[in-house]
Amino acid sequence: MIKYLIIIIMQISFLCSQTNSYKLLMYDRDFTNQISYDKLKKVINSYPNNMLTDSEINLIYDTGRDFKINPLVLLMKMEQESGLLRNNMGTNKYYIRKFRACGFGLYISSKTNRDGYTLGTNASGKVAYYRYGGFKTQITECAELLRKHFNAWSKSTPVMIKDFNPTGWEYYVKNASTYTLFRYCPYYGDFYNGKFKNVGNRIVHSLWKEIKGRSK
Repeated sequence: MIKYLIIIIMQISFLCSQTNSYKLLMYDRDFTNQISYDKLKKVINSYPNNMLTDSEINLIYDTGRDFKINPLVLLMKMEQESGLLRNNMGTNKYYIRKFRACGFGLYISSKTNRDGYTLGTNASGKVAYYRYGGFKTQITECAELLRKHFNAWSKSTPVMIKDFNPTGWEYYVKNASTYTLFRYCPYYGDFYNGKFKNVGNRIVHSLWKEIKGRSK
C-alpha cells in the first residue's frame, strides 16, 4: 500500500512539474490555422513511405477547412493513431491501419451487414462489419469530435487524464486544443520508473513539432 502511494506521489509530482507538457500540448492558433493545400501536400510528400492517394489528401484538406481545424492536426492524429505517414511497416497491415486511421470508434457488429457499418479488418486481423470503419469516416468523425470538444472548453472545465490510476483524475489545462486532445484520448504516456514513455498524448510534443516544421 505504501509503495503504491509513493508511486502515485511521484506521478503527481512529475506531472505538476511539466508546465509545458500535459498542460499545454499545442497552441490554439496552431490547432485552427488554415494552411494551403500545397503546404499540406508538401508535408505528406516529405514522408516517402506514405501511401496516401490524391483523393485522400483532398479529403484531409477539405475536412480541415469544413471543421475549421488545421489539416496538419488531422495528419498528426492519423500518425499518432496509425502511423500512416512514416509507415515504418511498409505495406504490412497498411490498409488495416488506414481503415482505422484516427482510432475513432470501430465498434464490432455481427457478420451480418447493417446500415452504417463497413466490412473491414481490425488491428487484430478480425474480419467483420465495423461502425466508423474506413478512411473517409475516420477523418470526418475525428474532425467533428475535435471541433465539438474545442468549442466546449472553458478555463473552468477540467479534463480526465488516466495515466495515474485506473479511473483517472481530472486536471485543468491551459487551452482548448490541449483539452480537446485529452478528450479524444485521455492518456498522456505510460509512467514507468519515475518517467513517462513517449506514447499517448506525450508524443504530441515531438510529433507536432516535426509535422509543423515540414510545412515551412
